[in-house]
Amino acid sequence: MSKATKAEDRASKWRFFSGVAAVLSIIAAIVMMYIYSEYNSAVADAESYRTSLEVLRDTNVQLSAQIRALKAGGQPQAPAVAEEGEETTPAETRPASPPPAAPKSSEPTSFDEM
Repeated sequence: MSKATKAEDRASKWRFFSGVAAVLSIIAAIVMMYIYSEYNSAVADAESYRTSLEVLRDTNVQLSAQIRALKAGGQPQAPAVAEEGEETTPAETRPASPPPAAPKSSEPTSFDEM
């Protein structure tokens, strides 16, 4: 083989491998974009779950206070209900006066005690 054909063979091999490397880098970029979009979706879901958990905890606190008031023989106060698009402030969701102290029972009254 002459030196010219060897050089052409080497050049064609390098062109082939550089083309393969370019295709692989494009595939890697597409996979990274997919992973990034899935990550952003997971972060949004986690934020939604966190908000839902906060609402559930607030509701649990309100219901626990109502249960304690009923056990003590008092009248429970209706929880503040927000209209759609309106947020309740903590002052609106709390009873005006604290319910009378009820004796401790063995039943858990919040998520933390369960």
